[in-house]
Amino acid sequence: MMEGGAAPYYQLLRLCLRDFRCHAAQTFAFEPGLNVLRGANGTGKTSVLEAVGYLSTVRSFRRAPETGMIRADADKCTVRAEIEAEYILSGDPGRVRTLGASLGASRELRADGVVLESPRAMLGRLPSVVFAPEDIALAKDGPAERRRFLDILLSQLRPRYVAGLSRCRRLLRDKQQLLARIPEKPSFTDMLPEFDRRIAETWIYLTAERAKITERLNELAARRHAAVTDGKEVLSVHLITQAQEAVESNEDAEALFSALYARLSSRRPAELARRQCLTGPQRDDLELLLDGRPIRQYGSQGQLRTAALSLKLAQRDVFVEELGIAPLLLLDDVFSELDETRRQYLLENTAGGQTLLTTADKGELRLDHPVGTFALC
Repeated sequence: MMEGGAAPYYQLLRLCLRDFRCHAAQTFAFEPGLNVLRGANGTGKTSVLEAVGYLSTVRSFRRAPETGMIRADADKCTVRAEIEAEYILSGDPGRVRTLGASLGASRELRADGVVLESPRAMLGRLPSVVFAPEDIALAKDGPAERRRFLDILLSQLRPRYVAGLSRCRRLLRDKQQLLARIPEKPSFTDMLPEFDRRIAETWIYLTAERAKITERLNELAARRHAAVTDGKEVLSVHLITQAQEAVESNEDAEALFSALYARLSSRRPAELARRQCLTGPQRDDLELLLDGRPIRQYGSQGQLRTAALSLKLAQRDVFVEELGIAPLLLLDDVFSELDETRRQYLLENTAGGQTLLTTADKGELRLDHPVGTFALC
């Protein structure tokens, strides 16, 4: 962890936007440490973070389609960033790299001027953690939000995970289509065992990676949560998976595969009846417990927000542990959702890396480290 303030971090030097959202042509030169983007609603603050986040994950954290990021009356948009991949707090510069994206009738991604063959090749080049008001859904909503959180985290850390996830999604999509057509083509039933065999192979890997990262999140989020609540509450994070029993009881890879395949086979009658994929890694979930009770059911709004904040800061800590370098932290209008104690804790924990923060608040931030400020109007 970087609590001592000595870890290197990703430093975003410059961001150039053209026809991105409301920005016709805009360039930002960011400072090390905390950078605050101030402005009223509709001035494009969140769009700046969205552009940076897109270069990081090749998706919008606002869940917007790529066409939705193009300014009205424009046929394409471009985003270009200059970064120092290993900026050290002492000020020693690392190598300057460039990342770029052009979105329109087609998508083009570039790294150091070279066109990338796939979005997968972009991942991991600018790791980031986003915290926005909508992230309360991590603690409040259904399993899909928490699976998405795990998948984004692991996709930035492990290229192999992206490939495994893509393969599994294709298999589940094709199996779903097969199940839907079986009533008219009963012979398609004979193809299900092969689909289940391939799904079991990917299931082993995906769930194993999710289980390992969840173990670290559990420890780190608990530590973060204890700090922000003065030890008055205990947060725990656990992976809930249909493969739980198989994973816990079968250490041998062949035996584990057999157990997962048997699980898939046993659910086949139910899947045929409902024409739906009911078993697999797409059913995994993160369970968040506060003092041993499910926070979704028993947590207040303040407790839900604090749990989401702890999970996001734990995500940042995981990056530091795994990569030895701090990711970019993107904070979108979170002050409106946090009380003064949690605001101050969050600000104090931006030290040791670079942070972009948006706010409509014109008040002063109580900080003991430098701030770069940008007024958007």
